[in-house]
Amino acid sequence: SIDNIVDLIKNEPITFIDSVSTVIYDILFNATDLGKLNRLICGGDKIQPDLLKKADKRGIPLYNCYGLTEAVPCSYTPQAYFEQHNHMTAAIKPMEGIEMRIINHGKVITTSNIQGSIEVKGPVIFKEYLFNSEKTKSSFDDGWFITGDNGHYNYDHLLVIDGRESDKIIRGGENISSQAVEEKVKHCQNVKEVTILGIPDVRLGQRIGAFIALKDKNQPFNKQTLIDELNNRSVDKKFWPEKIWIVNSIPRTANGKVKKYILKQMVEGEK
Repeated sequence: SIDNIVDLIKNEPITFIDSVSTVIYDILFNATDLGKLNRLICGGDKIQPDLLKKADKRGIPLYNCYGLTEAVPCSYTPQAYFEQHNHMTAAIKPMEGIEMRIINHGKVITTSNIQGSIEVKGPVIFKEYLFNSEKTKSSFDDGWFITGDNGHYNYDHLLVIDGRESDKIIRGGENISSQAVEEKVKHCQNVKEVTILGIPDVRLGQRIGAFIALKDKNQPFNKQTLIDELNNRSVDKKFWPEKIWIVNSIPRTANGKVKKYILKQMVEGEK
C-alpha cells in the first residue's frame, strides 16, 4: 500500500524509485517526508504535465523511461536535456543499441511534429507470444516491433509519447479495453449509443470517459444512474465510467467510424 511505501521512504535510505504514474502520484501527494529520495523514474504510461510540475515543486526530478512488456525499458529522458528544460519534459531517446522509429502511412518519419506509430528494434525485444504465432507475426514490421503507441519528434529530435493508438485505456498501469466498456454500457436501458475514451488524469494516467446518446432525453440520466444499473447487473467495477457526457448523437464519419478527435476537443474545452 502507499502507506507502506511512505514509511519505507521515511525510515530507509531509499534514493530513487522506478514505478508507474499512480505510485509516483501517491508518493508526491501523500509523503510528507521524502527522506533521502532524490530521483523518480516513471514508466508504463505518458507522464502528465501536472505530475512533472508536482515533482519539481517537491524538488525531486521525475524522469521518463519508456518501454513495454514486450520491449523492456528501451529509452529514457537524458539528464542534461531534462535540466535544460527545467524538469518539464518527458521527451526520450533510445538507449544504446536500441533503434526507434515513427511510421506514418507506411513511411518513416524524420521531421518534427508529425505523429505516427512507434516501432522499436534491438536486443530488448521479446521473441514471441507463447502459442500465438499469428499475433507474433502481426506485431512485427520487418523485424521492428509495433508498440501500439503514437508519438512524434520534437524540434530537438527527441521522441514524445502521445498515447495509445489502440482502443486500450491505461488506467493506473492496467490496460482496459474501451470496446469492453462500451459493451457493458450500451446494454443499459436508456442508452441509445455510446463511445468510450481515455480521459487524461494526473494520478492514474487516464480515466474512463463515456459519451452517451439517450433513447429518451426526458428520462433522468446521470453518472449515478448509470453506475447503479451497471452495479445491479454485476458489471465489474473496473468497467464503470468515471465521467460521462450526454450528447445528442455520437459524431461519425460517412463509413461509421467515431470522430474521436471531436470528443477530445469537447474534453479539452472544459479545462
